[in-house]
Amino acid sequence: MLKWYKFAGSVEDSCGDQFEKLGRFCATKPRTVIGASMLFIFFSFAGFTQINTITDGEKLWIPIPSDALVAKDYVQEKYETTIRASQLILTPSSGSNALNTDVFDSMWSINKAVNQIKFKGQTYR
Repeated sequence: MLKWYKFAGSVEDSCGDQFEKLGRFCATKPRTVIGASMLFIFFSFAGFTQINTITDGEKLWIPIPSDALVAKDYVQEKYETTIRASQLILTPSSGSNALNTDVFDSMWSINKAVNQIKFKGQTYR
């Protein structure tokens, strides 16, 4: 056990000596240290010029050379999409609790009325 303490003490002393040398270098040559730090930061940020941001969920979570993406691209290229998603957020007119039966029933009747809307003989749901 005594050898371990001596080894740990020598490691601590050598680390202390190295940090003291580093501190003295920084204190005696601040311009050199600041200049080298700025160069390091500049070269580190130079990599951001090569950044490529992908926000498409399919490309983020599905491997790029996959059959699903090839088929999806083919279908999108050959067939026009007519699906348009829309959202409607309903809030209760009185109070803030939408989880009671009165509010739920009124929202359900609005949903049924919207689903029954017809345009040129077709119902879009």
